[in-house]
Amino acid sequence: AGTIKRVVVTATMASICGSQREKNPDHLWSELDKNDAPQTGYSKGKTAAEAKAWELAAAHADKYDVTTVHPAVVLGPLLPGQKASSTMLLLKQILDGAVVPSMFGLCSTTDVAAVHVAGLKEASTAGERYLVCSRDQYSTLDIAELLKEHAPQASAVDLAAWRADEKVAALKPKKPSTDNAKACALLGRDLEAAAKFVAAAAKALADA
Repeated sequence: AGTIKRVVVTATMASICGSQREKNPDHLWSELDKNDAPQTGYSKGKTAAEAKAWELAAAHADKYDVTTVHPAVVLGPLLPGQKASSTMLLLKQILDGAVVPSMFGLCSTTDVAAVHVAGLKEASTAGERYLVCSRDQYSTLDIAELLKEHAPQASAVDLAAWRADEKVAALKPKKPSTDNAKACALLGRDLEAAAKFVAAAAKALADA
């Protein structure tokens, strides 16, 4: 009906992280980066989707302001009746006792939602990208340790098995890994601590 003026697109960190660390191992991911070498079908699709969003934004600049939000691995409470899937399914596997070697940046559902809302409300976000990600990279062992410390639902998590796994031992998460200052400035606060939203996600899975 011609009433929509601002569009916030849920993109992903996968359209940000490219070959930059091959050139500089100390590189911190930020909104200035674009995935110049997507390797998986997921990253290829998400990178192409973001490019198309900005193409459409330019073509319709007289009608719409566009903002993109780029979450890392998102964890947090589930909606009523929602089943675990995607990143929450990974957390469920860990809680169920599986050893799953991987590493990535993390963010909370609360922070992702808050950045979306700010994108709709704040005129200054027009034409901007916002990376929502923990400053540090986390291995799944890090997550298992957070669960054992902060989540009573983690009784099946066997840290000895995690630490004995060769693939887990080979993981070297980068700390720090990401410059999240732009999202923090938009929200006027730091992003949520991983211990808080990992524990909240574990509780949500137990209550589902």
